[in-house]
Amino acid sequence: LCLSRALIGLGEGLGVPAVGASLGTLPDSRRSSGTSTVYAGSTAGVGLGLLLCPFLIDQFGWPFIFWAFAAAGVLWTGWWMSLAPTLGYKKSESTEGSVPWEEILQNPAVWSVVACHAMSNIAFYALLTWMPSFFSRGVGLNIELAGFCAFLPYLFGAIASLGVGKLADKLLEDGWELSTLRKFFQGIAFFGPAICMILNATIGPSLGVVAQVGLLILATTLKAGDRAGLFCNHADLSPRYAGALLALSSTAGAIAPIPVIEYIGHLIDQTGSFSMGLFVPVAVAQILGGLLYVGTANNSRQEFDGR
Repeated sequence: LCLSRALIGLGEGLGVPAVGASLGTLPDSRRSSGTSTVYAGSTAGVGLGLLLCPFLIDQFGWPFIFWAFAAAGVLWTGWWMSLAPTLGYKKSESTEGSVPWEEILQNPAVWSVVACHAMSNIAFYALLTWMPSFFSRGVGLNIELAGFCAFLPYLFGAIASLGVGKLADKLLEDGWELSTLRKFFQGIAFFGPAICMILNATIGPSLGVVAQVGLLILATTLKAGDRAGLFCNHADLSPRYAGALLALSSTAGAIAPIPVIEYIGHLIDQTGSFSMGLFVPVAVAQILGGLLYVGTANNSRQEFDGR
């Protein structure tokens, strides 16, 4: 399993910068909608995994999960390899030249994005890891119903992501200043879910399962705002090196959640409560991320972009 995850990381180490570089070619007027469309797919994929896995385990046993996703990966790779040559990609001048890592690593605006990406992913992966356990162990649902409840927030998040991008592009067209636009949507993406987590931690248990699921759906829907905020920031800073910037921040975003997820498991065991063990730490991460982004984010084109 560890080897499999390492190989996935190796693949994503190439795929993530490629996605960032592609988004960097979009003009400012379409960057939010293009970015939100791409990330809507990843959100939907997470949700489908949570929905399908319990059913497959119940019907065929847990080893079937590995066979099923391996087969899907092979089929997807074959489809992509046959499709890619027909898309007519051309090497863009915006991606030429070596990456100026020294200038990038000394740039405060870059480190603001890196830190905020880490805070965002702490919340995202903590919920992704522990939400099914919350519904099965904390609420007492069976595995299939727990998977369905865990799927719903990501379904609504994917749908909201598409709307967020269109809205952000429209507001930019209507005259909103880019920095104000990014901070507005990212503020919603951080502070909105934080409020939902606090409500789930304090009054959620007394409201019942439906209300708790509703708060998680609302949290994930509001988090879609980061598609027009943080995840556009790399290309705002440097369209030419957007892929490199996304690779850098994604590395921090992959590492930062690891100790936090472990600590959340410890808190849940110690307190016997998902309210204090899961929802409160996630809320804290989101509040810190929101304050950091609103206070330090910069959306101006940086000198290292070379334009």
